[in-house]
Parts: sequence; C-alpha cells; structure tokens
Amino acid sequence: MALLIKESRKEQHSVIHFLWAKGLGANAIHSEMRPVYGEKCSARPSVHVWCKKFAYGRESVAEEEQPGCSQHHFLHQSVKNLLTDWINV
Repeated sequence: MALLIKESRKEQHSVIHFLWAKGLGANAIHSEMRPVYGEKCSARPSVHVWCKKFAYGRESVAEEEQPGCSQHHFLHQSVKNLLTDWINV
C-alpha cells in the first residue's frame, strides 16, 4: 500500500536527487520509491533520466518547460537520448 498519496513530481525528483547523492543507482532508487509511492511512482526510465541529469550537474528538481513541447514528448526524447548514450558506450 502506498504511504504517500498526494505526492508531487517535484517531491519525487527531490527523493531521486537525495538517494542519488547517497550513491544509489537508478534501479535501487526506483525500488526504494515504489513501495512508498505505489501506482503514482515515477517510471523506472524517468528515474534513470533524472539520475543522469544529476550526474551531469543539475541541481534543480523542477520540471523544465519547453515551448511547444508536451511533457510526454520531453520525457520520451529524454529516455531515447539516454538509451542512445548507453548503446554508444
């Protein structure tokens, strides 16, 4: 059962940032968050994207607004970029 029902994305991004700073990987972070946030938990690929953002020096946990671009498209493009980076490593 999820303990936090009315969470925000910003709150989850803060949790991801905190756990990433403690040295946890994206899969471990998602595993920690899932029991707490339940169905409202950020998707595993989203956690990977945010971990990568923090690894590249991002400090803000706020969503970036992109004119003319839906959040769904932005997340899809971020996941696509992440997968491309992993394949090219």
